[in-house]
Amino acid sequence: MRHFDEIIDLAAERHGGRDALERMLAETRPSAPQDIAKIPDDRILATMTQRVFSAGFSSKVIDAKWEAFESAFEQFDPACCAWMTEERFDELLKDKNIVRNGAKIKSVQENGRFLVELAEKKGNAARFLSEWPDADYVGLLDFLKKNGSRLGGETGMHFLRSIGKPAFITMPVGRNSTCSNPDRS
Repeated sequence: MRHFDEIIDLAAERHGGRDALERMLAETRPSAPQDIAKIPDDRILATMTQRVFSAGFSSKVIDAKWEAFESAFEQFDPACCAWMTEERFDELLKDKNIVRNGAKIKSVQENGRFLVELAEKKGNAARFLSEWPDADYVGLLDFLKKNGSRLGGETGMHFLRSIGKPAFITMPVGRNSTCSNPDRS
């Protein structure tokens, strides 16, 4: 088994040095609930969208196109996205500046509606998410899967971590896994 310092050195080398690794790790540390509650709903929708579109795509592709996503989806105003017209949806399917995946584009509209509904109940969606008990993380994942669009599985986990919610992210363990457990059959 490798010593932890060796693992840190490998990670630092892979991610551009120790400073870059520290910055990356700092971004994944949980935020205080009051800080999560202050996130505007447009940024919640933007983060959901970024996680949805990153699923199955290289994050580098999504990051490179992100400015165009912001523009195409009206800076992720939940109400604007929620009430997207069919004509606008068709325009987005033809927009070469974003990823033209119909199901994922539709998820922006559906998640816009989801956030509008949460805001009606709690004042804003972030407050609702921040108040969800951390001890019931799996319940929150289930809520996102059932009520949001394309927010199940790893996408929901990555979304919650991205907004600062304490979140674990499961990894598949199988034949190609680097995990070696002699007790596993």
